[in-house]
Amino acid sequence: MVPPVMPMSQENVSAAVAIVRRHGLAESPLDEIADWAFADFHWAHGYDVTSSTAKLRETGFTETLDSAQMLLDHLTRYREAKILP
Repeated sequence: MVPPVMPMSQENVSAAVAIVRRHGLAESPLDEIADWAFADFHWAHGYDVTSSTAKLRETGFTETLDSAQMLLDHLTRYREAKILP
């Protein structure tokens, strides 16, 4: 069983508020941006998950995405939305 997400400490909240002000970012509470339940699910397995996409390609699902480019695109959108400096 995964323990519940701990709330941010007041020290961390203060640091986040200072960063928002320093960089003129939009005030966006983390719980409105991040899906903590997904993060808990993803990182709380307790073991490594190794998956193969070979069967997908063998059955005709051949389209791929550049995950590094996708990450950069998401970061760019977060910067444009003033969520990240």
